[in-house]
Amino acid sequence: MIQKTKEYSLFQFLKGNRNVRANHVRRLVESISKHNMLSKNPIIVDSNMNVIDGQHRLAAAQSLGKAIYYVQADEYNFGDVLLLNTSSKQWDVEDFLHAYITMGKEDYITLATFAKKYELPISISVMLLQGSKNTLRRAAFRRFTEGDFKVEDLDGASYIAETLLATREFCEGSIWKTRDYVLAMARLMQDFDKEQILKKVSNFGKKLERARNYKDYLRQFEDVINKFKRGADYRLF
Repeated sequence: MIQKTKEYSLFQFLKGNRNVRANHVRRLVESISKHNMLSKNPIIVDSNMNVIDGQHRLAAAQSLGKAIYYVQADEYNFGDVLLLNTSSKQWDVEDFLHAYITMGKEDYITLATFAKKYELPISISVMLLQGSKNTLRRAAFRRFTEGDFKVEDLDGASYIAETLLATREFCEGSIWKTRDYVLAMARLMQDFDKEQILKKVSNFGKKLERARNYKDYLRQFEDVINKFKRGADYRLF
């Protein structure tokens, strides 16, 4: 049964649910001001009035002084919050990361620390820590959103990340932390260590440029390695 109220203090936010984002609330306020559809889209709460789904709608309704419509579903829990938002694509990687850190999952805490230390996007950090370029595919992202992410190679990921940081001044813009560039760097590091790469990049004479894809970054790294090189050219593929 759908109920409504203006007693906003009745509601509580579940620990681990994503943070309320001011810009999202502002957009909802604008939308509701033009066309109030809150009655058609009630929020979901559990038996203790914890908001399972709809915390941004609640904040927008409160900002406008509008009645909030809600459905009480006793059987819901925090796991259902994650399932709802995975299915509806309402959450981004930061939301899921925050949720699993709040739940005390050590691998997610390591992931957040790694990403902050090396100034890398969460998606790139996931890729490096799992030690495979395949980790950005749909199945791997599903594992991340469902709480099944595991750190497989912290030392290897850290070494690649250190190399990315050491060479970023020789890169155009922020390409040093894009997916294809990072994958190409990881491939290059199968043959060269950080010091060798840093020396080659610093002597290249120009900044590494943004490329269209992974293979174009590999070609660019071939040019870096082959400059001033005697003998047969080095090839990555």
